Amino acid sequence: MKFGAKIIQGLFWGQVGMSLRSFITFAVSIIVARHLGASSFGVYSALVSTIAILLRLSNLGIYSVFNNYLPQFETEGKRGETSYLVRRAGLLRIAILLLLGGGLFYLRNPLASYFDLPALKDFAAVMVFWLFVRGLSDLFINVIMSRVKMRFFAFVETTISIIQILGVLYLAKTGMDIPSLIALAIIVYSIQCLFYAVGTRETYLQPEHKTDLKPIVKYGLVISLSMFIQYFLKNDIDLLMIMYFLKDSSLVGYYNIAYLLSTTGGYALLAAVNSLTLPIMSEAYTKSGMKGLENAWLFLYKISLVLSAPVFAFMIFQADNIIEIFYSSEYSQATGLLIFFSIFYWLSAFFGTGAAVTVLLPLGKERWVLYLRGGGGILNLVMNLFLIPLVGIQGAVFATGVSFFILTIVELTVVLKLTHFRLPVGFALKMAPIILLPALTTILIGEMVLSWLIVCALLYGLIVIKLTFSLNPLNKRELEMLEDAMPSLAEMLKKCRLLPSS
Repeated sequence: MKFGAKIIQGLFWGQVGMSLRSFITFAVSIIVARHLGASSFGVYSALVSTIAILLRLSNLGIYSVFNNYLPQFETEGKRGETSYLVRRAGLLRIAILLLLGGGLFYLRNPLASYFDLPALKDFAAVMVFWLFVRGLSDLFINVIMSRVKMRFFAFVETTISIIQILGVLYLAKTGMDIPSLIALAIIVYSIQCLFYAVGTRETYLQPEHKTDLKPIVKYGLVISLSMFIQYFLKNDIDLLMIMYFLKDSSLVGYYNIAYLLSTTGGYALLAAVNSLTLPIMSEAYTKSGMKGLENAWLFLYKISLVLSAPVFAFMIFQADNIIEIFYSSEYSQATGLLIFFSIFYWLSAFFGTGAAVTVLLPLGKERWVLYLRGGGGILNLVMNLFLIPLVGIQGAVFATGVSFFILTIVELTVVLKLTHFRLPVGFALKMAPIILLPALTTILIGEMVLSWLIVCALLYGLIVIKLTFSLNPLNKRELEMLEDAMPSLAEMLKKCRLLPSS
């Protein structure tokens, strides 16, 4: 299969799995938020954030190592080296997970007191098991994603999503509380872990061939530090800081709803692109050098813009209806937060969505990634420390949004300077009115019910798609990639007059 076709197929099947997973995450958050109420939902969100932070600490750059080196090893036929690397990385991840889990249990009392979160003490033991199962599952997923085995990924995520939503619906009928939600999470991630363990058995069980890990370890340590500092841009840190400074779990619930909608919802159509960016770029550079890397980078930039900016534009003008319809008036305070998040992320989409810097990793410029991501994370942390006590929850939104937007612009500037790539400015300028003007007209409808909101979103999406293909058509290379990878889809788009006939 041609590399361009592999990109298209990988993105398509990855998007199938991740879109469904994002939809289920969204649906689960609605059911849980409505049943628990703002205060208990805030407590549950804080516990989930604690697990997420520990998972990030345990990663040690392994995800980026796999995404960068496994495609190179596979392209060069180094299967033994692949097995050697994933086994050593797996043992390291397991050891770190056990260490962090033990630390969480040992420090449960002071941590619960520090963050005014008694639930952290009450559920520490089961959270340790939750952490281990989730971390082990992530390790297997990293191998699947780095090898772009997206059909299998789509199958597993579909199955897991069905199990999760059925479990939540069962709890909604029989009685939902925080302990039952934690138990369900452990069951779901255990099943997911078994699926992915089977899917990666070939990689782990094939005969290994020793390779020099020193440059890989060096790369991983730099990326690990970068990702840890960058994590200060994530909502998990924000949630714990809100809990620490404001001592109100309801505010944590409002913030988490707004952040979840603007990221999981806003980037739902972009989920596969974000996860596959590094392995795609790494393989493109290995096969075709700088020219191949530039083509992949430009293609991914366009996809990122088209798939994310329209969603954010729609949420800017329909935030009140989205919150009211899905989460009820109890979460109305999240409306303004969602609008501000969406504005910052909409602007960032035109500057690479924060993913532009990934192109530097295959070039061996991981230190630049450390400096840039680290700077953005520290900026967000400092702004949070200053703004949350001063203006409350709005300060957390402003700090996260501004720091992410500034980081996106700086990253794009550095990438263009170091690589001499050219940003498709004409494409971006055409997309701005295509996306914004149809979204603006939706406010004329006023208050909506669920059916009208869905119809409005679908019509808006169809208008944006039609205008995009008409005013910003695919170039010859992109059209060939689509026809090679998915001829039936290309033919359907031609019949709909979205693509030119051959």
